Amino acid sequence: MKKIIAAAVATAFVAPAFAADVTISGDVEYVLTSQGSVTSGTTGDADFKIAATEDLGNGMSVMAYIDFDSDYNASTASSPQSRPSKMEISGSFGTIEIGNDTGEAIGEFDEVADVAEAGAGTTLSDGHAQDIGIGFKPNLGVEGLSLAVSFAAGSSTEDTTATSIAVQYEVSGVKVAYGTIDKEVSSGTVENPTVLSVSTSMGPVYVGYENISNQGGIDGDDFMALGITYDYGNGKLFFESNEYKDKDATTLDNETTAYGVSYKLGAVNTYVSVIDSKTNLVEADSATKVGVEYAF
Repeated sequence: MKKIIAAAVATAFVAPAFAADVTISGDVEYVLTSQGSVTSGTTGDADFKIAATEDLGNGMSVMAYIDFDSDYNASTASSPQSRPSKMEISGSFGTIEIGNDTGEAIGEFDEVADVAEAGAGTTLSDGHAQDIGIGFKPNLGVEGLSLAVSFAAGSSTEDTTATSIAVQYEVSGVKVAYGTIDKEVSSGTVENPTVLSVSTSMGPVYVGYENISNQGGIDGDDFMALGITYDYGNGKLFFESNEYKDKDATTLDNETTAYGVSYKLGAVNTYVSVIDSKTNLVEADSATKVGVEYAF
């Protein structure tokens, strides 16, 4: 009996052949904004992510995570499973992913011009609210060529699905990408958004440009952005310009320019950003943002 108990105790402390590696990561960010006569404070980010990775054998692995994001609102979420989460299975074939945090393919290679700290411009809106997404990134075996395809479904109260595809090719340090999405709705019509982006790095200088057509699935609503950074070692100088064209003036045309500097203290990033904005040709007071961020 003693031998049986000893063997059971020893087994409990022996790691199985296929044990998951669990990691915790996250970030916190706080921002002070001065605009006109008003000074305000906001929490930019405050979340952490629990991820598990496990070897499946035969060159395959699985990874899954749950993101405890500060943007998550338990009072409006349909269930605890509404927290951002995703599972990935990878192998020589590429990567398959599924979850409510699985991005649609159109957004796989965008935001190349999103270089300003604290955010400054318009982000891609593909006009589709997904509950579950399935994505596939195949290993094409062609140097510099990347492909992403996805399928997403909405909730039972919103009968919509969306299929999306995006491709990127990199040659001589220049990345060119294109993506589109096709949304099927139970009623009405939606235009298919498209994204075209180009980016490159030349030593310490980075330049990114993107163009979004039919933003939010609205015909004629277009967005253009240009981002430039200079890496001086302990941080970056950044400049970003955004222009949004609203065809029917439902949200009005707007232009945003942001510039500033960041400085890193080890894992802590600090920055100052000045944002100038104009809506329907009416210029707003410049906003100065001072922020500190720690990612772990």
